[in-house]
Amino acid sequence: MLERLRRAATSSASAATQWSFLNVVLATIVGVITARVLGVSARGTLAILLSTGGLTILVGTLGTNMAIRRRLPQGQTTVGTYLRVSAFLFVIYVAVLPAVIAFVAAFVDPAFADWRVGLAFVLYGTGAFWSLQSFDLLNAIGKVPMATATNAFGTAVCLAGVALVAVFHGGLVSIALCYAVSMAAQIALAIGIFRRSAPNLPPEGEPGGRLARDGVLLMGLGLGQTITYQSAPVLLGALSTPQQVGLFSVAVSPASILRLPATAVGQVLLHGVAANTVRPRQVWWRLVQIQALLVPIAIIGWVLAEPATLLLFGGEFRGAIDIMRVLLIAELALSPFMILSRVLVGHGATWQTSIPGAAGAITLIGLGFIWIPAHGTMGAAWASVIAYAVMSAVCALQFSGRTRRQPLEPAKEPPSV
Repeated sequence: MLERLRRAATSSASAATQWSFLNVVLATIVGVITARVLGVSARGTLAILLSTGGLTILVGTLGTNMAIRRRLPQGQTTVGTYLRVSAFLFVIYVAVLPAVIAFVAAFVDPAFADWRVGLAFVLYGTGAFWSLQSFDLLNAIGKVPMATATNAFGTAVCLAGVALVAVFHGGLVSIALCYAVSMAAQIALAIGIFRRSAPNLPPEGEPGGRLARDGVLLMGLGLGQTITYQSAPVLLGALSTPQQVGLFSVAVSPASILRLPATAVGQVLLHGVAANTVRPRQVWWRLVQIQALLVPIAIIGWVLAEPATLLLFGGEFRGAIDIMRVLLIAELALSPFMILSRVLVGHGATWQTSIPGAAGAITLIGLGFIWIPAHGTMGAAWASVIAYAVMSAVCALQFSGRTRRQPLEPAKEPPSV
């Protein structure tokens, strides 16, 4: 039975990686179309809108999306509790959004002073909040491939929308609304998958406060890494220009393909460790396998960066070529964190998971304030390399130390969820 579970986990990781790869291919096409339609400056504003949305959502959910992924497989909470807590947090989140818009308009990008941009931001944030919560609910019940499939479906919907915008000569607000619609599509699909495939779960469970408290302890994991991922465009907007953000955002999408295998493996290992079906040596071996896969891909990406950028995005985005090459190095440095951070959550770590993300965020923001004014997008890219390496190094030390002090239990049958 255990061997069958391990084979199922491997198959799950493979399926999740395939869906994630499709998602990035579709997202890259979306990026090409939006860059062609909007140009460098407006593409930068779109990147700031999406990055700011990602940051506010991670704060708004209070880490409950991570908490459910650990507590539900262990039978410590229920779906009903998760949904009630999420609804309460959503009300607070929506109430705060006008203040976020005012701040971004004043200090990052004046385009947010346009009420249409602000409305698009609110609609996108609303959809993305529930998209994230439903995504991790599917992960919590072990439907990792289906969770990644919802992302790919949402991106396909977004692609169809931006294609129509391009045909009818729409602009920034129309494209931002396409992202909002894509979030709604993801939510609808996630609800359908959950209702068809959810296991029998207890109707009642712990008070919502326990889930929220655990979420706050885990929030640093998601928040720290999101700050590290998303703060570069925001810092560029504040310390440089939207044009620089546009170049950086074009470079990010192709480089982020290297994040897919590690993300998928990390999601599967989180569930496996939480259910005591994965041992430390399996985690380290997966880490080696992922790096062996990613290095050749990064080399190919480095060689193809110039012709691919000029062909897909045009000469206007030539400045993104060297940025993309540096970000490929950054993604190699990040992949151990993508796996080990999730394993730590499954192993029972709470506030400790905040440390790598916090270290990365402090590193990136600190170096960003020093390097971006002097070096622009290249400063942001190299700050990302160092920040990602710091996150992975801290996470590796944590996992090594934690498994020495508190070894994972021998593999056993996972609890029914």
